[in-house]
Amino acid sequence: MISDWQCDTAKPQNLNDSTDLDEDTAELPPPASETQHMTALGVIARRRMLIAMGTVSDLTTAVKSSSYAEVMRVDGTLHEAAASVFPPLKMKLMAASVDDSS
Repeated sequence: MISDWQCDTAKPQNLNDSTDLDEDTAELPPPASETQHMTALGVIARRRMLIAMGTVSDLTTAVKSSSYAEVMRVDGTLHEAAASVFPPLKMKLMAASVDDSS
């Protein structure tokens, strides 16, 4: 697994391929708000979760043990990433999904 700190790629932006980009685009336009539902939101949410899970993996596979404060910091990062998943992408309990018309 490649850790986030080992990469230098920019984070994905909330852009629409068909309206924001074309063959003449020299610079990326400003991204849309994350409240606007676009295809990129799934990639953005997945990236946040993978970074958090990668941090957990780094912590659990480290040779020396981590302090309680470090474990709690990583736990907070994981919870923040989970809380930032956009509502349409959040998993629901099966009981709530049965009645969902969407």
